[in-house]
Amino acid sequence: MSRRAQPRTEDRLVGARARDKSRQVTWAEEETPLETTSLADEIAFRLQASIVARRLQPGERLRQEELCKRFNVSRTPVREALRKLQALRLVVMVPNRGAIVRLPTRTEVVEVYDLRAELEGYAAKCACARATTEMDRALAAAMGVLRHRRRSRKKRIAEQ
Repeated sequence: MSRRAQPRTEDRLVGARARDKSRQVTWAEEETPLETTSLADEIAFRLQASIVARRLQPGERLRQEELCKRFNVSRTPVREALRKLQALRLVVMVPNRGAIVRLPTRTEVVEVYDLRAELEGYAAKCACARATTEMDRALAAAMGVLRHRRRSRKKRIAEQ
């Protein structure tokens, strides 16, 4: 007995779509990611934004009771949000003291400035590669304005 080979799953889907011409669905519509965020995710996001914007200073304590009142939620989502921030290394959980906004270490600060120096050097290289004579003239004019302002400022300071 010969058994007829079953078409692959992909072939069956294509065939079904060909038969169902009334429903035109593109892959982009089917693969649109679902956006679901938990309350803890939202609280963590807002606290993270406050830390990055320096509204919450390094060393500042994050009291659960105050956060519960601020976000009008129970302790559970606040605790979970603080754990998420701890995983991102933005907060340190200290036993019997709670969460504290973490202060970056000297090594981390040096690494950030080293990275910035590399990126700025690369950006300057890319800018030079794309430079035109018109841009050179505009930069020279801007430098002339800055020199003039610096001389004027020095003169004012000397006169005082």
